[in-house]
Amino acid sequence: KSSYILNSILGAMERCTAEFLAKHGADSQEIQHLHNEIFGNHVYGIRRYNENMDMGPHQDMVVDGRDTITIAVYLDDDYEGGELGIVQPGLDLSIKNRAGSIVVFPSGYLHESKPLNRGRKTIITHVHMPINKHIDMSV
Repeated sequence: KSSYILNSILGAMERCTAEFLAKHGADSQEIQHLHNEIFGNHVYGIRRYNENMDMGPHQDMVVDGRDTITIAVYLDDDYEGGELGIVQPGLDLSIKNRAGSIVVFPSGYLHESKPLNRGRKTIITHVHMPINKHIDMSV
């Protein structure tokens, strides 16, 4: 049963990220690489935030000067605060996600998890490195 749930979540991560990549110029080889990385390696993290926890402004992984893509799946929404802030220069967003929401963005974007005031927030994350370094993340 747990593998069914995990595969359902990973499948949703793959579909959202494939759509994001396609909108930014990825070809079918890139989409296959995404599938292999998500389902072949199972490299992902689970992060839990309890009350009064946050993560200040930071970037996720950039490898050898190449952009990577952060994928975050929100597993719950019974909390106050804890918004995802994108604080990239020229872009200032605050996003309150619902359970089941998936957010995909360039890992080099400066972002933060704002302080959690009440409840608990749990997310599953994956950082994907495209094989094509010419995908335009600025579009």
